[in-house]
Amino acid sequence: MPGGPYTLLSCAVSIDGCVDDASADRLVLSGPEDLDEVDELRAAADAILVGAGTVRADNPRLLVRDPGRVARRQAAGRPPHPLRVTITASGELDPAAQFFAGPGTPLVYCATPATAAVRARLGGLAVVIDAGDPPSLRGVFHDLHSERNVATLLVEGGARILRDALADDLADELRLAVAPYFVGDAAAPRFGLPAAYPHTAAAPAVLAAVRRLGDVAVLHYSLGTRERPAALRPFVRLVPFYCPLTANPPHLVWRMSPCTVQRSAVKMENRKLSPSAKLTNREDAGSWSMLTPFWRAPG
Repeated sequence: MPGGPYTLLSCAVSIDGCVDDASADRLVLSGPEDLDEVDELRAAADAILVGAGTVRADNPRLLVRDPGRVARRQAAGRPPHPLRVTITASGELDPAAQFFAGPGTPLVYCATPATAAVRARLGGLAVVIDAGDPPSLRGVFHDLHSERNVATLLVEGGARILRDALADDLADELRLAVAPYFVGDAAAPRFGLPAAYPHTAAAPAVLAAVRRLGDVAVLHYSLGTRERPAALRPFVRLVPFYCPLTANPPHLVWRMSPCTVQRSAVKMENRKLSPSAKLTNREDAGSWSMLTPFWRAPG
């Protein structure tokens, strides 16, 4: 969103696209490796936003869990945790929710008719902001950027907030974690609620990265053209490669060369990227790298 924060949407779903089941208990869709990567994203963000329905259903704290990441934020002169943000139309928020427990004072963007009552109920637990009637997500993003100095925003749900951010073209990227099972319940809440989305078959999102974290598949989609903030680790991108099958195959060896990544293409030092190349970012390399295969005879 031009004039707004760089916005990353993060969502975990089942294979059949459910973000939860229909029971009263929260369905855990993420594994420990996936949760750790989300914690890393939290540590890189200036604010974390969820809908009021998520606050009521999941009672999240929205804090950075890893002490080392908290320490690195503080060493860089940043607050230990990102700003916590929610949006509510009804104003139905429990002051005892962990969202209000701190540290720090969260923001509650509220529909105009409920604003006065929510301020009275929450007191000093939150800063309550009139977000219009109905609340405008675009207006919230603009206020966060212009008035709260939020440069990077992590949106963690729920389904309606994700739908509105995607349908209004407010997001720069989407991180979709797919759990290895089905929910199979027609009453379960789902990702991608009906809407007029800008990324259609005629204008698809760009699949920027695919990773396996434990048993969870993580897909990153680029939704815009803005440069990714430096605080976010570069994508790990895999370009399909072809390996011929023979009775006595040669060994496949990977050779590393530096490259740069753009939204529409991958360029490599004035050479075209071949279909047999594999792109990765390794921490020990410190930058984007192209791994290109060459053949070595057995033995």
